[in-house]
Amino acid sequence: MRHIGVALVTKANHIAIPLKTIDAKRGQIDHAQVDKLVRDHAPDVLVIGLPLNMNGSMSTETKHARRLGQHLGNRYDLPVTYIDERLTTREAIDRNENPNPDHSLAALVIADSWLVGQHSE
Repeated sequence: MRHIGVALVTKANHIAIPLKTIDAKRGQIDHAQVDKLVRDHAPDVLVIGLPLNMNGSMSTETKHARRLGQHLGNRYDLPVTYIDERLTTREAIDRNENPNPDHSLAALVIADSWLVGQHSE
């Protein structure tokens, strides 16, 4: 994990917006940046992208993402939901016609997937 894209879903009108990309140095997130985001935006749930292999199996990165989700959920006392993030970077590229999209745009795609799931339940 080198980067963490962050997006926000607004409570009022259920729109996802990209916020920022947090760099992870040597696989470690910058807790100060995440603390500030949680303090400023007061989320009800954390949605974590799950990097599965194309065949749906788990990878080493999948395990890292699950550990990150557990860590953040415990740190902020928030529920964590995982969303399949396969092809989200590709979709972010297609949406923005940029071959190097910001990771927050991939987070936006994940947030949109979560929103769709919320409305279909």
